[in-house]
Amino acid sequence: MEKYLYVKAQFNGSERAYSYICEDVSVKVGDKIKVPVGAENRPKTATVTELAWHTETDAPYPPNLCKRVIEIVKESDNT
Repeated sequence: MEKYLYVKAQFNGSERAYSYICEDVSVKVGDKIKVPVGAENRPKTATVTELAWHTETDAPYPPNLCKRVIEIVKESDNT
């Protein structure tokens, strides 16, 4: 069964964390990531608060509906 790396990400000023699938396994808790937000999928930066591997049956959100991380933001890009 296929496994997916789910990250929980929190936006600055928000207490809620949102789930995304990350294909880059080098991601770590505390990393800044760029993710699609809203119906228009506008890129927005968030902070990774949790990481967990899941299968389709135990995923926090169905993999076929879950949005994907666009990229990990490098320190030099995070200004």
